[in-house]
Amino acid sequence: MDITAAIIIFLFVATVFSSSGSKSKSGFQQTETIPSLTVQQNTSENIPGSLFADSGLQDPLPAVDAQVRKYGKNISPDEATFIAENIVKYSEKNNINPKLLTALYQRESRFNPGAVSPNGARGLGQLIPSTAENLGVNDCFDIEQNIDGSSKYFKTLLDKWRGDPKQIQLALASYLQGYGNIKRSGGEINKDAQIYINDILNITNSIR
Repeated sequence: MDITAAIIIFLFVATVFSSSGSKSKSGFQQTETIPSLTVQQNTSENIPGSLFADSGLQDPLPAVDAQVRKYGKNISPDEATFIAENIVKYSEKNNINPKLLTALYQRESRFNPGAVSPNGARGLGQLIPSTAENLGVNDCFDIEQNIDGSSKYFKTLLDKWRGDPKQIQLALASYLQGYGNIKRSGGEINKDAQIYINDILNITNSIR
């Protein structure tokens, strides 16, 4: 056997042993673990941003108007459009995601300008009269005044929690239960507030 033939045989044998060497002692071939690219669908990864530009909508008015018309309670089509126009107007003015603000009003009053809660909160954003007065809202049942005041109030809550990873959740919890209460709890969100937050975030993510 010449040297060339010997080299060819050696390379062939080496190749065979190399391929068989990737098997474990059990006889099953081991495979490399490839990181999954699947996006996990959970609330923490689907929280919408707080900025107006974060809505992902080039023109948010049609989507907001459709949402108000679909879920509005005891309102006419003209009132629905007026509500939608003011939501977009004041969400832009206060740099709030219009879908988030829309969801807040849907959860608070189902877009009913005349809504009154058992504790006396009034209008679309369910403003307490004392809070409304501090915000310069003279008539809580006036659509534009209520949206102007409540969006301004929500903006102050977002600003208070700016920099916190849970900014939006904490701002929503503060809207429901009061900033002072959430602050004193060290940012702890109780069960009732968490249900409220999840409702609003789910509504926000459903608006297209």
